[in-house]
Amino acid sequence: MSFVSLIESVSLFVPLSTMAQGWRDVATSRDFPNITYNPENFYQTSAILATFLETISLKYRAKDLLQPMILADFCSDLSAYGLKMSAANLGLPFNMSTACDTLEQPKHIFTHLTPNSEVSRGQMMQTVVRGIHRSQIAALEPRASSSVLSVFPYADASLKMQKYLERFDSANVIPVMTCETPMPVKVPYPEEIFAKIISAATSGSQYLTEKPLRISSIPVLAGITSTKHLMGTIDSLHVEAEKVKLGKLCRFRETGLESDEYTEVLHKLLDFRDLYDDRVAL
Repeated sequence: MSFVSLIESVSLFVPLSTMAQGWRDVATSRDFPNITYNPENFYQTSAILATFLETISLKYRAKDLLQPMILADFCSDLSAYGLKMSAANLGLPFNMSTACDTLEQPKHIFTHLTPNSEVSRGQMMQTVVRGIHRSQIAALEPRASSSVLSVFPYADASLKMQKYLERFDSANVIPVMTCETPMPVKVPYPEEIFAKIISAATSGSQYLTEKPLRISSIPVLAGITSTKHLMGTIDSLHVEAEKVKLGKLCRFRETGLESDEYTEVLHKLLDFRDLYDDRVAL
């Protein structure tokens, strides 16, 4: 019911969860290859989701941009044709060396944060990359036998990263925002999730202070993707919602919700799902 309310009242919404499934079975968490994540630790979960929100919102919060984006434009770029639900992606930390390796053998450089979805291709994508110096992006050079990086004759770091993401994700990437300042890590951020980085650290690591070894800042990639692949996500929600028997739930009866009203909500959810049908051209 909350989904239908969002469809009717907002310009854009992005379901967030660190779990692979989000409706009834939430036993399996997403894989975060670069951090040590305990899904039973709600504090760590909150930190991961907050990292995504804090980073992606820089698109319209940053004050030092030549052409700052307003929130309305941010939403409208992703919600054309009534596709108001989008998917979230997070690279934590964003590993630039991994990004370079994927130029010849593409693989995921981020983790999906939208439950019941495995979005691999999108129509539109808003992206923020922070904590990566322009010189690192400029250093992206083609391997001797690679033609992939022929897309990189660009001097501008943001445009260069945009062209890379378009090649990787096959999406129409709206100009990428690149910010050289990494996300600071300080109390009360749960630093234990970076145990993998600390254990593999050397004295020359740019993300560590001298003593004791601790993470002081991290590079992050955050993205929101508008894609018709979310049709399956909405369909799975409808299937689970249809299993609910109102007569067995006294809380629903106490609110005065009638079965006809609930059936209408399910129909609206199906109508919204149909907008994501691949047979309907954008």
